[in-house]
Amino acid sequence: MDHVPSQPTSDMLSVLVVDDDRELRETLSLFLRDCGCYVTAAAGGVEGLQAVILDAFDVVVTDIELHGGEWFWREATTLRPGLRGRFIFCTGEHLSPGVDGPTDSERFILKPIRAETLWQQVQAVGARGRNPS
Repeated sequence: MDHVPSQPTSDMLSVLVVDDDRELRETLSLFLRDCGCYVTAAAGGVEGLQAVILDAFDVVVTDIELHGGEWFWREATTLRPGLRGRFIFCTGEHLSPGVDGPTDSERFILKPIRAETLWQQVQAVGARGRNPS
């Protein structure tokens, strides 16, 4: 996991970015840091789950097509039920509504990701409150 050396301040949104595409993960992380977020980056679902165990996050940005992406969502929201509704999934295709799955409660952004769209979604999730458990 990649961490920013400084600790988050009370006015910073804490965001977990989970993606196995290194370039995309780094680009999203840099953009969100430039927007004033405290960002933790993870290269996959297992690493992302470790981060969820260790820290509380306001927002999780990931890819539903990530190997183990739905598993990561289920495990993270089981361990920290307050994360339900705080995931932003970046996806290359429209998804059909699922039964008790992420399509019922989470936000989705179609790729290619527009910075303005991502930031609007992060702010909307962050407006729900801080650091759920």
